[in-house]
Amino acid sequence: VKIYYVKGDYEVRYKVFGEGGTAESVQIISIAEDIVGANLAENGTFDDNSVWQILPISGGAEVSIGNGKATWTGGSWGNVGIFQPVQVKGNTPYQIQMDISGSGMTDGWFEVYVGTAVPVNGQDYSSGGILLGLNTWDGCGNEPFDGPLALLSCSVGSTNGLFEYAEDTEAYLVIRSGGANLGSEGISIDNVTIREQ
Repeated sequence: VKIYYVKGDYEVRYKVFGEGGTAESVQIISIAEDIVGANLAENGTFDDNSVWQILPISGGAEVSIGNGKATWTGGSWGNVGIFQPVQVKGNTPYQIQMDISGSGMTDGWFEVYVGTAVPVNGQDYSSGGILLGLNTWDGCGNEPFDGPLALLSCSVGSTNGLFEYAEDTEAYLVIRSGGANLGSEGISIDNVTIREQ
């Protein structure tokens, strides 16, 4: 079962296996309303810069919060993120979702993590593994993009935003981006949610 939390149009692929072979179908479904429920991510609409903390990793890329979104700009092989603590329940599957847009990166990446390691300025972050991501070397993010990140994500090893911990824990939602050039318009996100599956 796949749950769509954010209203919009989604491309759904079906593959049926039988004795006579396989059959595939693609269908567009429309979700009329957002699912209302607890969102572990606070201020996911970026109404201001409260809750979110900047994680400077290396110079060249910048992130700003304003006008209802977080936006990454620059490049020069820099890397910068934002983060906030989240309280997750043990043995409970969660899914991350957000809207993302950009004009296309050159040799760049955009990655989302929920890890138990405390983010430290000047240090790369990979705790928990990539949950969602764009990566030009993996085949996405180099052309203009606009839509739900779960549908656009192509980073090798990503989990479509799904994660679960065995025990109740304080974790950290970390969203970071960097590379040679993040595009003329940069990369913007909005409507960040973490909800139980």
